[in-house]
Amino acid sequence: MKTFFFSSVVSSFYIFKFLAMQDSLLEHCSNYHLFTLCVDAAAYEILERLDLKNTTLIPVSELEKGRLYKAKKDRNYHEYCWTLKPFFLNHIMQTYKDTCYYANLDADLYFYSDPVQIISESPSASIFLTDHNFSAEFLSSYETSGRFNTGFVCCKKDRTANAAVNWWLDMCYEKCSLIADANREIYGDQRYVEKWPFLFPNVHIISSRGANVAQWNVAGYKIHEKDGEAYIEDDRLIFYHFSGLEILSKDEYSLCTFYRIEDNPLNLIYMPYIENLRKQITLVQVCFPDFRDSYANRIFAANIHRVNLSAALTKP
Repeated sequence: MKTFFFSSVVSSFYIFKFLAMQDSLLEHCSNYHLFTLCVDAAAYEILERLDLKNTTLIPVSELEKGRLYKAKKDRNYHEYCWTLKPFFLNHIMQTYKDTCYYANLDADLYFYSDPVQIISESPSASIFLTDHNFSAEFLSSYETSGRFNTGFVCCKKDRTANAAVNWWLDMCYEKCSLIADANREIYGDQRYVEKWPFLFPNVHIISSRGANVAQWNVAGYKIHEKDGEAYIEDDRLIFYHFSGLEILSKDEYSLCTFYRIEDNPLNLIYMPYIENLRKQITLVQVCFPDFRDSYANRIFAANIHRVNLSAALTKP
C-alpha cells in the first residue's frame, strides 16, 4: 500500500514547473503515486511522451461531465482550473483506494524533504491544512486570501475526509471566483476550507514552518543551512510553493512579484529549483523544440528580482 496518492492539475502553462515538482517527489518522497489531470491536449501529449515514473495521466475529458461540464461554461480559465482541484481529488479518492493518505499538490510546489514528516505530526488526523503564516508585509492578505493555502491539502482515507472534500467540491461548484470577496469570505477554491475546523472533526493545522513556505511568508523566517539541508527556523524545509516565480527562458527567471529574495533563500531554495527547471526545459525541448507555452511574457513579468544565468548576474 502506498503512503500517498497525490493529485495535481496541470496545463501546458505549468509543464516545466510540474516536471520539477514530479522530479522532487521522486527524490524525496519514499512511497507515493502521482495522479495528474491534464487540462489541455498539449499537456497530455508532452507528459505522455516523457513516460514519467510513479505517475498516471488522466485527460480532463474523463471528468468533464455533469456538473463540471456546466461549471466550465460559467467561469474563466483560471476559475475552472481551481474548480477542478476538489473534483479531481475527490475522483482519485473514490477511484483509487490502495493508499493511506491523499493530497492535492499545486503544480508549482517543489519538495526538499519527505512530506511524510507532515503526517507524523498528527497520525490520527483526518485532514491536514497549511496556514499561510503571512509575514508582516502580507498580514492584510488574511482578509482576501484567507488563513489556509490550498496548494497542499492532505486527507486520510476515512469518512471525515471524504465528507470534507465532497463539501469543498460542492462549494467550488457553486462559486469559484478569481475576484476576492472579503465580506462573503470567497476567493477561488481557497477560503472554503477555513470552515473545515468548525464543520469536521480531526482537522490538523500543520505546525512545521517547513511546509508551504512561499513568497508570502519567507521574508518573515530565518533561513539557514544545517547538515547540508535548508531549514526554516528550527524546521527542515519540506516544500516550497513557487507562486510568483516566472520562467522567461531557460536561463532567465523572475523570482518574486513583491521584493528581492535575500541571499540565504536565494541560494538554498531558489537556485536548486531553477537548476531543476533548466533540466526539465532541456528534457522537453529534446522532443518538443518549439514548445513555448510554459514561458511567461517578459513584458508583463515582474522586474523586481530577475536572475539571468547566461549573463551570470542578478538584476534589480
